Amino acid sequence: MRCPICNYENPADAKFCANCGNRLPERRPSGSERRVVTVLFCDVKGSTTLAEKLDPEEWTEIIDGAFKVLTPPIQRYGGTVARLLGDAVLAFFGAPAAHEDDPERALRAGLEMLQATDAYRDRLVRERGAAFSEFDIRVGINTGLAVVGDVGSGQAVEYTGMGDAVNVAARLQSLAAPGTMLVSDQTLKLVPPVFEWEPVGEVEAKGREGKVEAFLVSGLSAAARRTRPRGRMTPLVGREAEVAALSDALAEVRRGGGRVVSIVGDAGMGKTRLIDELLTQWEAAPVEGQRWSEARGQSYEQTRSYGLIRQHMLSLAGASDADPAEVILARVTELLPEPMRTDDRALHALGALLAVTPGQAGPDLDGQELRAEVHRVMREFVRALAACHVAIVFDDLQWADPASAELLMELFELADETPLLFVCAYRPDRQAASWRVKQKLETDYPHRSTELELRPLSGADSAKLLDQAVPGGGVPARLRERILDKAEGNPFFIEEIVRTLVDEGTIVRDPGGWHVTRPDAEIALPGSLQAVLSARIDRLESDARDTLQAASVIGRTFLYRILVSIREASDKLDRQLRELQRLELVREEAREPEREYAFRHALTQEAAYGSILQRRRKELHLRVGEALEALFPDRTDEQAAVIGHHFAEAADARAVGYLRAAGDRALRLYALEEAVTHYRRALTLVRADADAPLVTDLHLRYGRALELRGEYADALRLYRDLERTARQRGDQAMEGEALAAQMVVHVNPTPFLDPARAQELAGRTIELARSRGDRPLLAKLLWNKAQAGFWQGAEDIGLGAALESAEVARAIGNKEQLGFTLNTMGQIYRELAKLDDAERVLRESIDLFREVGNRPMEADSLSTLGFVHLYRAEWPAALAVGEQAFAISDALDNDWGRSYALFTPSHVRYELGDWGEAMRSYEECVAWGKKAGFYAAQTATGSDLGLLYALAGDADRAVDHLERVVDLSSSKFHDWLGWPLAQLGRALVIRGDLERAQEIMSRAVTNDRARGNLYMSVNLALGRAELALAEGRAADAAAIARNDRRFATDRGLRPFEKDFDLAEGIGLLRSGDPAGARVALERGISESRATGSRRILWALLAALAAVAEAQGRVEEAAALRTEAAAVVDHIASSLRERGLEAAFRERAGALAAVAPR
Repeated sequence: MRCPICNYENPADAKFCANCGNRLPERRPSGSERRVVTVLFCDVKGSTTLAEKLDPEEWTEIIDGAFKVLTPPIQRYGGTVARLLGDAVLAFFGAPAAHEDDPERALRAGLEMLQATDAYRDRLVRERGAAFSEFDIRVGINTGLAVVGDVGSGQAVEYTGMGDAVNVAARLQSLAAPGTMLVSDQTLKLVPPVFEWEPVGEVEAKGREGKVEAFLVSGLSAAARRTRPRGRMTPLVGREAEVAALSDALAEVRRGGGRVVSIVGDAGMGKTRLIDELLTQWEAAPVEGQRWSEARGQSYEQTRSYGLIRQHMLSLAGASDADPAEVILARVTELLPEPMRTDDRALHALGALLAVTPGQAGPDLDGQELRAEVHRVMREFVRALAACHVAIVFDDLQWADPASAELLMELFELADETPLLFVCAYRPDRQAASWRVKQKLETDYPHRSTELELRPLSGADSAKLLDQAVPGGGVPARLRERILDKAEGNPFFIEEIVRTLVDEGTIVRDPGGWHVTRPDAEIALPGSLQAVLSARIDRLESDARDTLQAASVIGRTFLYRILVSIREASDKLDRQLRELQRLELVREEAREPEREYAFRHALTQEAAYGSILQRRRKELHLRVGEALEALFPDRTDEQAAVIGHHFAEAADARAVGYLRAAGDRALRLYALEEAVTHYRRALTLVRADADAPLVTDLHLRYGRALELRGEYADALRLYRDLERTARQRGDQAMEGEALAAQMVVHVNPTPFLDPARAQELAGRTIELARSRGDRPLLAKLLWNKAQAGFWQGAEDIGLGAALESAEVARAIGNKEQLGFTLNTMGQIYRELAKLDDAERVLRESIDLFREVGNRPMEADSLSTLGFVHLYRAEWPAALAVGEQAFAISDALDNDWGRSYALFTPSHVRYELGDWGEAMRSYEECVAWGKKAGFYAAQTATGSDLGLLYALAGDADRAVDHLERVVDLSSSKFHDWLGWPLAQLGRALVIRGDLERAQEIMSRAVTNDRARGNLYMSVNLALGRAELALAEGRAADAAAIARNDRRFATDRGLRPFEKDFDLAEGIGLLRSGDPAGARVALERGISESRATGSRRILWALLAALAAVAEAQGRVEEAAALRTEAAAVVDHIASSLRERGLEAAFRERAGALAAVAPR
């Protein structure tokens, strides 16, 4: 056995090198492995021609001589000669033992092989004649993934490698000219700039789709520096500023303040080591009742909802996964604020978060409501503990599940209230959830947060760290320089180099201290952290390496009993774990209540896992999944994501059920990202011939999660896939569900609102449901048809479908479907001006949704009821139900519901003359709408907000804003394009841009479709009247206002009747009919006073004052102007904080402008 470090030839059964003491790699690892290797392929050029001319014995002597000069360079650089075949050599660098510079070693070996061949050829010519002057070799080198190990059976076994990496190397060799070496770009980019090379261009590899970029490497160059990646630091050196910052944060907490500290750095830069330092400080000066809690992200648990939060709750409560469910719940409950300990909602949410069931039955919380309650419980949980000083630490936050990251960002606000210290350590990965945490801190909490960015150590600090690792000056200057040069300020690399040299026996410790056995020893440090860990793993004996690989399948942390279930308990296993701990590959996390271990570094786990054959991985994942099932039979809901992951990796059908359960749990918690991930993965594992209910259910659940995330296009594609599957199977029930799901997307105010398409789908499916007697589906389809009729403006068709849907839903006792149907029926009644009927059915729907626990739809029906009150000009009632709907939606963190709930409160504040608050409310409505993908809010409320800007005196901002709304509506919500066009036209009139206003109004007329609302037609009619007045067409304005007043009066839109009165009154006044003007204006004033609306009362009063002046009623005119001025004062005062008070007063000051011209 040749030592890969010093090349000393040892006995075949040796475990350690007799020359340098290095642990020797096993020549034949147990089984095959996946490895990134550098493959060298070499063959003799023209061998066939030469062999033809020579006696076989003579040719054998020549080839044997060639092998004798070709193999030593491979062995010298630590390569493995895998195969001597005919006149060719196959060698690997990186298997069975890895080095940090395997690509460089291969290139050096290849160059020496070319040189050795030159010398050998000269000897052949001297000894055998000129016929051998053409004797030469060609070399090809490539780096990539390969499966290496023993191949064959019986006596026909050889250690070799298989995979594309080997094939490419062989192809490069065949393309190389005699006496040259071709190297792939995959190899050249991994070596330092010490070689002379020139590009050859892309070459084709036979049987391979992609081309390979090749380079001709001709020798060594004089160049030399290698850039090394960064890594981890230990012990603590060169971090004085960071330690001081941590001390300051701790001091602030001790003074009663709160702080958030972020430690950001690449793998190996010392993030965890700084956390250890902070813990030392925390424990050195304790405060009574203080608590320290750590949670660590795990890459395979990124889809486990609230996984990190759950870790913290268990840690703070002194509980563990090994405890019985009732113990976990009891210990955590003890830490809740007193009122919460008997709060059924809080206990139910806590049970869902901890995946344990409370002893007594509780409320059936689900979806957004459960998510909101979980957030509330965690906030109060932390707030209660923070009174006694709490440190909450998140390590490896880059692997946080999105739900934990979102809740963490919400918890940051507690740092403003309590002596609470958050520490977040993560890598600078912009795609990870931790990056959103970083941005949140930068934007919302700059006053409470400190970010520590870890950079490479200076040369002096690196040297100091090396001296601490090997004290006493035991490292000679030359070796010291090489260590520091290779580490380049990466503290973990320094640590790993020293540990490797100790493991190799290059640096040893005896009673006299540290000393070096071989000052010129090669440092076996891979060029990346992954390679460092792979090299250390390779020094393990076969059984220990197998144990490490098995543990890597379980995860970053692993329970002893799980490992036992796949490796079998034995004294050997315990010895192997002690060996892994000694080498600091794993560490013992706990002994009580049961033994638990963790990989010391996540990349150690990744390196070990990556070396396992896929077939073997599947076997191990299957055993882990089955072990989790057996060991945690009462926690399958909590463990569903993890068990599902293992079964999925094992390609086991049981994964589908667990992943569906994990998706359901995430959906209940409104952790939509995790829900989508679980459902998607489950769906990919479902067989083509799976049971129809399972296929249908997964598609619908997955699609619902996508819809809630605003990903309607993906949801539609999913439902259409289900439809195609149904047709292929001839399954009418499945097809009906698929079409019904599509209809839901097409009948809601999303970019895919398409009532005509929905009606078409309804026609295809309703009769199908009738003929099959599928009443649940029929009720749903009729409801969808009702929605389509509503959005098409075909209220009569919609009402008929809604009435039948309600009848069917009542008959089968489907309360939730009945609630949906009555919600739509209320909207239809509202547009038919049957407001009493609308209120009746909406109140019933509210009660039904409340009864079945569908709080998002309870809020939706409340918001719809708000419109009924708004149509009646019942401001307090409209405001009350809107605020109630918002409170529910806010508690659920439902952005769509928040936006919809603000529709009516915003308009009520506008009517009452509280324009500043109305602007804020409108803007909030639009903002929530943007976040939710709710284009109706962005279009409708955004349009009204733009007009309000203009009415308040900022016409330029209004026009700019409304143009953006028009663009949005044109591309995303075309059915309501008339709304922003009408308001844009009105804003242009206010600004005095009449020519463009006329153009915009003409466009608005062609887009007045009055679907789902009457506001569009009302605003367009008022805009046409206002434009006529501005253009001096007073009589036309009066006629438009008089004729189009029906939009408000006939359809129950009471708030806008007075707007038509104002336009008609001014038109009649300017047309010379003051008596007629008085009638219209007094009607509008009377309505405004009766309802308490100030919105246009000031304008009505000013116009009537002008009429009074025209009629010679001077005292009346003065009184009217005084009253108008008071209304103006109220509105202007509300705009003060918006900076628009003066602008509005200036506009309102032109009250006389309504006088006859």
